[in-house]
Amino acid sequence: MPLNLDCIRQANIDHHLALISAAKACDVEMICLGELFPWPYFPLHKSPIWLDAAEDIHDSPSLKAIQKAAAQYQLHIIAPIYELDPLTGNRYNTAVYVNHQGKMLGKYRKTHIPEGRNEQAGFYEKFYFEPNNGKQNNHSPHNISCSPYFPV
Repeated sequence: MPLNLDCIRQANIDHHLALISAAKACDVEMICLGELFPWPYFPLHKSPIWLDAAEDIHDSPSLKAIQKAAAQYQLHIIAPIYELDPLTGNRYNTAVYVNHQGKMLGKYRKTHIPEGRNEQAGFYEKFYFEPNNGKQNNHSPHNISCSPYFPV
């Protein structure tokens, strides 16, 4: 049976929204979600179906839900997603910073893309992600870093 990516994404979003609500009850001010939070960690295998999971950050159902939660709970949230750049078609492992008003203030596209095997399995991130070339993070006016590779 084929994977239903919309159902998988929504189940993971719902799970994370519940975690965000529980964290707010503990009086946190910032939350950092896990890598590729809307999905299981799919780079353990090469499966082209996951290429369709990448999202344009400006029209992302995952980020829209996080932005709404950030504003609702007055939280800063780092939300790592599988980003599709609509201009180039490239895909990135991207961490997006959403402030306590629900506004996206910036993003960081992963610079080092690992690939290989360990004692448990293989991981094939280079099949799914392009590396950040350093010019792609620095266009946010909120970045106070001089480094194009590591925005702050």
